[in-house]
Amino acid sequence: MLLLVSLAASGAHAQGVSATSRANDSRAQSWVHESWTVKDGLPVNSINALLQDRTGYIWAATFDGLVRFDGLRFTVFNSANSEELPSNRIIALKEGRDGSLWLTTEQGHIVRFRDGRFTNVPFENAKPVEGPGTLLVDSAGAVWVAPHWAWNGYQWVWQNGYWAPPGY
Repeated sequence: MLLLVSLAASGAHAQGVSATSRANDSRAQSWVHESWTVKDGLPVNSINALLQDRTGYIWAATFDGLVRFDGLRFTVFNSANSEELPSNRIIALKEGRDGSLWLTTEQGHIVRFRDGRFTNVPFENAKPVEGPGTLLVDSAGAVWVAPHWAWNGYQWVWQNGYWAPPGY
């Protein structure tokens, strides 16, 4: 996994930029390049989706679960330690307006991670989205999901604790 992390300008020197020239250019930033692998605590060496939440944690969706990175160590959430997680094969990850993490799995499950708990959020017919779906959180905070084959007319929105067609 390759991450680029921006650090606030400090007394450290990066890429040949001196502290004096950095003080003269407020746009200059120091960059640290780190690469993490399974030997550092990741469950696998590939990442399907990545985000930094409002509290600063970095979250990674992998084929072996959801991974939280606090800057020092990785915490892996998968079906071995999180019974409510229906699949380890997470392909998409979004943060909701309330700080919830929304995940989609390769099998089409929609899962919410909130307050340290996973909740599989089934549709009315109790079936997951057919195959991996598209997951979106709009500017109003609504969570939208659609099957990969039908983003132009077969969407669902999370409203009042259940999935509903738009405008329902």
